[in-house]
Amino acid sequence: MGRTGRAALAAMVLAAVAVLGVGIPATAGAASISGNLAAHPYSYHGRAPAKFNFTGVIQVHGMRRGETMNVSFMYVFSDGGTKMGRPLIFKRDGVRQIHTGWKFGSPGDQGTGWCELKITEPYDRSICKANFSYQMR
Repeated sequence: MGRTGRAALAAMVLAAVAVLGVGIPATAGAASISGNLAAHPYSYHGRAPAKFNFTGVIQVHGMRRGETMNVSFMYVFSDGGTKMGRPLIFKRDGVRQIHTGWKFGSPGDQGTGWCELKITEPYDRSICKANFSYQMR
């Protein structure tokens, strides 16, 4: 496709976005978001309730000069609960530390669980899950 064809295609896409009312995030560039999350402890054997800490990072890579990226995220727990993280503002490529805690359980509870790291802005995407096991007395 030549230069004129690409320009025409771009104009059609922008016109369709305007007509359909679909928003394109200002941060929708070549930048990518990744991350990881780990459970501490990975395996719990002890008194109820159990306290798990989750630590990790969110990384932004490929930002253009002068670009700002707002990254909002949440933690989703295996029991269906959620907790919003504090929004992060990136003015350049970088890595930010994140953490949260979860306390739950009653005597006799045992099994496995997880905490999922989910990006909610600039797009909605699950990044990773931290798995753990527990046995409470």
